[in-house]
Order: sequence, then structure tokens, then C-alpha cells
Amino acid sequence: MKTVLKACTAALAALTTLALQHIFRPVSLCFALPQRASQAGTDTMTDLLGSYIPIAIFIGISLVIGLALLIAPFAVAYKAPDDEKLSAYECGFNAFDDARMKFDIRFYLVSILFIIFDLEVAFLFPWAVSFKEMGWFGFWSMMAFLGVLTIGFIYEWKKGALEWN
Repeated sequence: MKTVLKACTAALAALTTLALQHIFRPVSLCFALPQRASQAGTDTMTDLLGSYIPIAIFIGISLVIGLALLIAPFAVAYKAPDDEKLSAYECGFNAFDDARMKFDIRFYLVSILFIIFDLEVAFLFPWAVSFKEMGWFGFWSMMAFLGVLTIGFIYEWKKGALEWN
């Protein structure tokens, strides 16, 4: 498990580093300060400060996108409220009933089934990243895992858990 975690972390770090270097390389070259012969010790400082330019640009772009997403709903919102739009709605039931009322079990069943199968699929990503290191044992163990997952899916399908009547 530790090798899978290390492989995932290393792959994510490598992809992030390569993506940032590829995206911001032309930008950092445009902002490089000209070198002067009289400034002998400042070349390293210029290089050091120049390496932070992509980070500053990335932060600036994220701030602009964040502010645009915060301001856009107020600019494009449809401003004609009525009673139906202003009423509370929760899972198909009126929110004005008793808080201790019974919910249909199908809501819980669907949510639990979604969580189970969503988490199982999430286990495929670390396996795919470290597939070369694990070899045939990793391949067959994942095939057994997917087989059990498929059997569970067929079982719930046959029992009618996915049907909403």
C-alpha cells in the first residue's frame, strides 16, 4: 500500500511540475531582466525572483476567475421571484412538515449504493498509476476486486435496487 501511495504522490508531483514548467516557461522568459556587467552578484537573485513569476501569474489568474465566479451570478441572475421559487425544497418533500417524519428507504439505498460504487472506482486510479511496479499479482488482484464489484452490481440489479417505482 505504501508503494502505491508513493507512486501516486510521485506521479502527481511530476505531472504538476511538468505542466507548470510547460505552461509558464515562455512567460518567465519574457520577464527575465537584462543582465549588466556591473552587477556581479545579482544574477542569482534575478534568477530566483524570476522563478516566482509563474506562481504570481497563477495566483493572479485564480483570483480573477474566483472574483468573476462570485460576481457573475449577480450580474446574470433572473430577478423575478415568485412564491414557488422562494419556497424551500428538500429531497422531494415539503420542508414545512414535521422533522421526525419517515423518509422513503429508497433515498438512503440510492445514496449508499452511489457511495459504495463511487469509492470502488476511486481505487482504480492508484492502481493504474503503479501498474508497472505491481506486475501480474497487482493485475490479478485488481481483476478479483472488479469481479466482486461486478457480482455485487449484478446482485443489486436483480434485486431491483436500481428501480424507482
